[in-house]
Amino acid sequence: MCIHACTYAHYPRALCAQVDLQASSLNAIDIANALWALGQLRRRPPMPLLAKLLGRAYAHMAELPIEGLVCVVWAAAQLGARPSPSWAERFLRLVFRR
Repeated sequence: MCIHACTYAHYPRALCAQVDLQASSLNAIDIANALWALGQLRRRPPMPLLAKLLGRAYAHMAELPIEGLVCVVWAAAQLGARPSPSWAERFLRLVFRR
């Protein structure tokens, strides 16, 4: 059991490092997938990375299908993020428009 815990303990850090390196070039679906993966791990990334991803999600929200929007907001909840009121308003506007 310890072997598994030790073997996989570095995955969240490695994932965060890779996402941080590529964050500025991720498209809307990639952002949603990265947030979903971090949410699945239930490991909150460093705040600057989470803010960067949620900011990029905000900028590309209109490009996401409804499933992508749901992934982003689910991940934000899983990670304990509190998007700004303008972020939440834009999200709701897009969801109700579809």
